[in-house]
Amino acid sequence: MSESTTSKPSLIVVVPSLRELEFSRSLADYPAILRFLSRSRHKTSVLQSAEQALLHYFGYAQVAIGELPAGICSLGADTTEEFGQIARADPVYVKAEPDHASIHSAAALQLSAEDAQMLVAGLNSHFNEIGCRFHLGDTWRWHLTGAELGGAEGTTLLAEPLNQVADRNVVSFLDPERHPVEWRRLLTEIQMVLHSLPVNIERMERGLQPVNSLWAWGAHPMPERQTTPEICCYAEDAFARGLCQISGIENLPLSQEPSCGDQQSILLCSRVLETLLLRQVVASPGDFSSDLQMTEAYSESASQNDPGSVQGGLQWLEKNLAWGMSQLLRGRLGDIHLVPCDGEVLKMRRIDLLRFWQRRR
Repeated sequence: MSESTTSKPSLIVVVPSLRELEFSRSLADYPAILRFLSRSRHKTSVLQSAEQALLHYFGYAQVAIGELPAGICSLGADTTEEFGQIARADPVYVKAEPDHASIHSAAALQLSAEDAQMLVAGLNSHFNEIGCRFHLGDTWRWHLTGAELGGAEGTTLLAEPLNQVADRNVVSFLDPERHPVEWRRLLTEIQMVLHSLPVNIERMERGLQPVNSLWAWGAHPMPERQTTPEICCYAEDAFARGLCQISGIENLPLSQEPSCGDQQSILLCSRVLETLLLRQVVASPGDFSSDLQMTEAYSESASQNDPGSVQGGLQWLEKNLAWGMSQLLRGRLGDIHLVPCDGEVLKMRRIDLLRFWQRRR
């Protein structure tokens, strides 16, 4: 890797939301994570999302948080069809308050696969005649093709990923200069169609929140690839899988044990913690209890054997950081990068492990 301080391969671990307050108390139970956090060197970074981190370590030019090629990558993981401009169009619930409006991921809405299929079918039956098509990647990941997402002067939709805006005041993210008038008009019509769909009416009758809007983002082309690092990727989210296909990089499941090669760096990307943040109940956005018993949905996945729980996600990180530091001590790795996607990258070399007397508090 170009950022490595040696010619030996690097271990890059991307875990967005790791240092969020909701998870900080749980870290005390994981000695390898604490050891890494205390002895690593904290460096300022422009990486604010897992998408930016993957592009960066795969050798692509730096892109702003609102200019990600998420549509191309994630739809490419779901289909072999080719389209022109592709945007992510993720289903959301917009909750209106007296002084603001909060946006919530479909992950918090108990949205079933059957409901998602009917919603997408309803949208397509209305918008097919104008050339717009909605694609169901999975229950919470939708795409939009054929829409005019560019402005009159060549501007395009500049929107942050949904995980950056969920449970926050959406008004502050709807800058007219970043959301072309063509898209705002289309969104208004989408919202009207969603409001009238029988599946949404039935959801409200069952006491569930409707999908009353979409959050569009990631409608940009692939950036220039500046280097082609020797790297393999362990990740399971759609963006990572699609980017690996485009980049010719081997993609392996997170459940598989990583192994050191002579020159090939290793990138691990787990989005479990980020997903759990998106699963907050709409009734009380941002309301986490101190012991992390957030919602009924969270409690159902609280088993330590469940990789989709907080404990499962942190156990995975504990195991892989412990393995990485052992390889670092043996000289098989040049360095380790831990990327929490919050404006810092934590880097560790062998000498950082040996200088225990300089341990950070």
